[in-house]
Amino acid sequence: FINNSKQLVKSFDYTFLEPWLKTGLLTSNNAKWRTRRRLITPAFHDTQLLHNFMLIFNEQACIFARRLGECIRTGEKGKAFDMFPYISSCTLDIIAETAMGEHVDAQSSEGKNAFVTATGRVCGIINQRIRSPWLWPVWIFDRLPLGREQAKNLKVLHDVSRKIIADRIATFNAENTNSVNDKKGTRRLVFLDSLLVQMKSEQLSLDDIQEEVDTFMFEGHDTTAAAVNFACYLIGSHPDVQAKVHAEMDAIFSDDRERPCTMDDAQRMIYLDAVIKESMRLLPPVTAVIREIQEDFVCSKLNITGIVLSSLVIDGQIIRKGTTMYIFIYGVHHDPNVFPQPGRFDPNRFYESIEVDEERSPYAFVPFSAGSRNCIG
Repeated sequence: FINNSKQLVKSFDYTFLEPWLKTGLLTSNNAKWRTRRRLITPAFHDTQLLHNFMLIFNEQACIFARRLGECIRTGEKGKAFDMFPYISSCTLDIIAETAMGEHVDAQSSEGKNAFVTATGRVCGIINQRIRSPWLWPVWIFDRLPLGREQAKNLKVLHDVSRKIIADRIATFNAENTNSVNDKKGTRRLVFLDSLLVQMKSEQLSLDDIQEEVDTFMFEGHDTTAAAVNFACYLIGSHPDVQAKVHAEMDAIFSDDRERPCTMDDAQRMIYLDAVIKESMRLLPPVTAVIREIQEDFVCSKLNITGIVLSSLVIDGQIIRKGTTMYIFIYGVHHDPNVFPQPGRFDPNRFYESIEVDEERSPYAFVPFSAGSRNCIG
């Protein structure tokens, strides 16, 4: 199903994001989605852009490490503390700078930044609304205190993104930057610059650009924070795994703790890569993706690596057009036929099992979804 080119339309649930993200890459469908995906994809294969992102990752990671160090020095010995707010502010700083070229300083503002506060609150309201059917009708929701609060926070988010885009356009035009080469070498190229190139060629409008900037701020911040948080939790809960990760870092960086991480360094982090994959298998940051069936779809028994998955699909069942279909990623990742003892955290599933990886279905591990509508990042 996930690879069916005729079943790519997102479900009704995603409409609750439209007041914020309009119909950007996450929420758009059909012709608009196909066009937008085609225009944006090249930015993720731009080596210069990725190199610039690495610089940002290093800068913000250093701030993040210092903040954790302060918690260790000032906190009560032996007492646990919640890492997620620290991780979330770090990922927000990173996505803001890589997507917009803007410093929102979430890590240094301690939650007092208006943009940071509004982002968190809108996410909370959307989550609450999705779980409350009586809030679904727009004409009811907009008149309730919760709807008015969302509108107030969305104004903050949209005002900030519009101003940043306008400032970036002014800089872009002044430097006559129409390629990935920064002539003056003083300004880092970011994702927004790749969109401005598309606007210059009249393939995107200003409103189109704002849709995508808002979309990537949302998609790139919250899910990444969840993934990093889960990985840290699982590493910390398994000292043997933590020791192996530490040894791999020592082998790469030796005693130089100040050296920035490079792309080459990241390529050498084979065990850490396996740890992150196993973390995203066990605790995927997105537990499900949702589609609306566009034409009657017949489920049949699937045979993957010799295993008949009759427990996951209903043989011969017709799923009717208009039905909402949940692709339950968490459930897929906990299939004992594919991952023995699925509740056990074992990075060796991805580290010492190349043969198994080759035999495993490409749809058995889908933390970024799969098929045409997989995560572009």
